[in-house]
Amino acid sequence: ALKEAPPEALPRLQRLRAATTRLQHLVLALLRLFRSEAPLQRQAIDAQALALQLPAPGIELRPGPALPLQADPELLAAALLNLFDNAQRHGARSVWLEASGAQRLRICDDGAGMPASERAALTATLASASADTGARGLGLRLAALIARAHGGTLQLPETDSGFIVELDLGHG
Repeated sequence: ALKEAPPEALPRLQRLRAATTRLQHLVLALLRLFRSEAPLQRQAIDAQALALQLPAPGIELRPGPALPLQADPELLAAALLNLFDNAQRHGARSVWLEASGAQRLRICDDGAGMPASERAALTATLASASADTGARGLGLRLAALIARAHGGTLQLPETDSGFIVELDLGHG
């Protein structure tokens, strides 16, 4: 379709292609996550380089220093894709990654943020694996499951502006 489309249709087709690629990565990562016999494929990776390779339409991914981790690259990519999508849907224009200790990664955005009471309620929901809250927090729940699969946790630290998600990816 890209080869035969008129020029005015190309941007839309390219966005569709990027969204399809993102969905494909997400589905494959979810299948691996929920197959009990599939072990983690931990590797030495640079989370910054991985993030910059992911499609993130509508949001600027700020480059930064290398962020070495021992993690499953497919699962981490799925978590990052969901967190980038959440950031964009909640008004962020840019996202950046920071190290916050060994095997700990912060995903920060410049969006509207969240009141402390809502963040506390969402944190409680994420801590309860059996909580049924519909679609609210689905992207965060997936990221929390991926952190747990690595032997870690997902936290929502306080911040003066924007929103921060901290992924602890276990001991590597």
